[in-house]
Amino acid sequence: MLSILFRRLMPAICLVLLLGAADAPVRRSPLSKGRPDIIAPSHTPPRSTIPRKIRAKDAEPVKETPPIVVRHGELSPAQFLGKVKEAGGRADFVFEDTRPFAECHASTIVESANGQLLCAWFGGTKEKDDDVAIWLSRFAGGVWSQPQKVVKVNETAHWNPVLFRAANSAVYLFFKVGREIPLWETCWMETKDDGHTWSKPVELVKHDQGGRGPVKNKPIVLSDGTWVAGASTEYK
Repeated sequence: MLSILFRRLMPAICLVLLLGAADAPVRRSPLSKGRPDIIAPSHTPPRSTIPRKIRAKDAEPVKETPPIVVRHGELSPAQFLGKVKEAGGRADFVFEDTRPFAECHASTIVESANGQLLCAWFGGTKEKDDDVAIWLSRFAGGVWSQPQKVVKVNETAHWNPVLFRAANSAVYLFFKVGREIPLWETCWMETKDDGHTWSKPVELVKHDQGGRGPVKNKPIVLSDGTWVAGASTEYK
C-alpha cells in the first residue's frame, strides 16, 4: 500500500521541486558582479533564421568534364617527308633492320662543336633486361655511323641517356643504371673530340639512388652558369 502511494506522490513532488527551482533567484558568483544577465530566448527564433538543409534539387548541377579531343596528324609520313624535302631538308634512319639489339628506346641528340650530330639511346633484348646498354651513332659526311655500344657499367639495365653540350664545347652523356627505377644510379661521361673517345663513367653522386640528375631533358643553364636538371622516380 505504501509502495503504491509513494509511486503516486513522486511525480507531484518532483513537479513542485522543479517549479520552485524556476522561481528561485539565481545565485551569482562574486566574480560576475557588474556583468549583464544573459536572458535565454523565451520563444523559438523565426523560421526564416533557422538554417535548412540543402535539398538535392537546390544543389548546383555537377558540370560534366568535356571530352578529350585527340588531334591526328594532318599529313601522312610520306606527305611529311615530301614537305621536308621541298624545304631543302632530309629525313634519315639512324639504323634500319640490321642492328645489334632487338629493341631500343629514349633517344637523345646533340650537335657537337664542329657541327656533327651525336645520337644516343638505350637498347637490348627488352627494356629492363640485364643486357640493355647505352648505344651511340655519329652523323658525319652525310651518313650515320653504325651503332656502337658506348657504355655498359655493369650487368644491369641502363636507361634514359641525355646528351648535353656545355659552354666549353665538351659534350656530356648522362644515363641511369639499375634494374628498378627507384634504385637508379646516375652516371656521366664526357667527350672532347665529338664522340670519338669518352671519359670513364662516373657516378653523379656516389652511392646515391633514386633518379637524381637529367633523366630525359637536357639541363638548363642559368645566367650564373648553374646547371638545372629535372629528375624523376617511380614508386608503387
